[in-house]
Amino acid sequence: MFTAPQGISDPAVRDAMTALFEKVDAIEGMKVTSPYSPEGARFNSADGTIAFAQLNFTERGQAEAQALGNEIKDLGEGLAVPGLQVEYGGQLFALFEFPESELLGILAAVIILLVAFGSVIAMGLPIGTALFGLGVGVAVVGLGSHLVSMPEFSTQMTAMIGLGVGIDYALFIVTRYRENLHRGWTPEQSTVEAVNSSGRAVLFAGMTVMISLLGLFVIGLDRFIQHRPWPAMIAGVRILVLLALPLLGIRLGFSDTGNLPEEQTARRGYDLLGDGFGEGSNGPLVLVSNDPAANATTVASVDATLASDPGIAFANPGFELSPGTWCWQAYPATSPQDAQTEELVERLRDDTLPGALPVEAWAPMMLFAIVFGLSMDYEVFLRSRMKEEYDRTGDNATAVADGLAATARVITAAALIMVCVFGAFVLGIDRQLKLFGLGMAVAVFIDATVVRMVLVPATMELLGDRNWWMPKWLDRILPKVDVEGHAAPPDVSEERRDREPELVSVRPTPAAP
Repeated sequence: MFTAPQGISDPAVRDAMTALFEKVDAIEGMKVTSPYSPEGARFNSADGTIAFAQLNFTERGQAEAQALGNEIKDLGEGLAVPGLQVEYGGQLFALFEFPESELLGILAAVIILLVAFGSVIAMGLPIGTALFGLGVGVAVVGLGSHLVSMPEFSTQMTAMIGLGVGIDYALFIVTRYRENLHRGWTPEQSTVEAVNSSGRAVLFAGMTVMISLLGLFVIGLDRFIQHRPWPAMIAGVRILVLLALPLLGIRLGFSDTGNLPEEQTARRGYDLLGDGFGEGSNGPLVLVSNDPAANATTVASVDATLASDPGIAFANPGFELSPGTWCWQAYPATSPQDAQTEELVERLRDDTLPGALPVEAWAPMMLFAIVFGLSMDYEVFLRSRMKEEYDRTGDNATAVADGLAATARVITAAALIMVCVFGAFVLGIDRQLKLFGLGMAVAVFIDATVVRMVLVPATMELLGDRNWWMPKWLDRILPKVDVEGHAAPPDVSEERRDREPELVSVRPTPAAP
């Protein structure tokens, strides 16, 4: 896209842009349609101050496409015409930057861990191990990108999930280690038992997250919930249903360069194109027909139908791509993300030109897979601790109450860390990461509050001992997996003998006569 106050027909502007188009067209695999050519006559605005050239290029990978975009921008650096402004629109020129907002998430995690542990060393261990795991994960993603194609935001998604989950996992193990120290165990004994109990739960929870991804505070409330399980469960279900109602009116789609910050040339080009040719010029519709009965007469009728539709600003006449295959390019009157554009596409498909299938948006499916795996973490830690208490006492009500109380502090801290880490990405500039960050932060918050504080204890109180029921035939064939393990208290008799004085009998000395 380019604009000049003296007009795009100014000789200096025309010569400079024509020379640029020739250089770009000379690149292998490139085809430029200039606004100065008969084919690009409609690429000039009505007032003659804004125009654009259409660049078509052969299919290539992401790295090659980025290199091509940089090469084209380099060719345009030498233009020196007074008043001439050149911008580059489209995903070919969009920059994907790593957001700095994740540092705020790490800072929030540091503060939460300091409050929870009251120790710099205890705080630093979860942060350090999470960063180490993050580095390994990013390295694996980098190596994997040489084997399979990956989205450009793969590294950022790895950072988002790796920080939140990595800190949480280390937090659970460190918390169990500190509990053991407070019982009077030695550091070695505390470490062994923490890895044998919480370490098992972390391994099990991590496997559930991996399986889910591969498939695409409770303080003071458990006395109330256990005594009133039915109202609590009904209230929790109603809250979840209420929060899910907006899903009935969800609008699925894709972000475009109009969502980028104004500092990027792709965003300025988007705005420039919209100013000159209308909002729909940034998202032209491509219509293709392979009807063997199509001919010049039927194609002309489609031309007339598109031209008369109020939602279309203008459309190019249909042309034959290959024998039997015809193509049209129509420019909507509204922007690509406008609801009226979606209605236009649906009207063209269903009524005006029936017979194209809709494209499914990927964001809800990805969010479901990721959030489902993450939510299993808290479920594993919570239920495994309850099972440990049930095996010890044999009483379901006591197991539910004690399990909630024992895990309340660590789950609360873990959930806050997740919410802060994921929520920090909302402050970034990329719309896709903002979407994922907000979705996962809200999901974790609801899971750690409504589900863990209300639904789980209420449901388990209602089910009673049936929580732990297992058919005998199924119990015989299932492998015996003890998530938390059953660590026996260490033998401290030798230590006690070293520390405690021995009792000796003393005979009184006879008095002198």
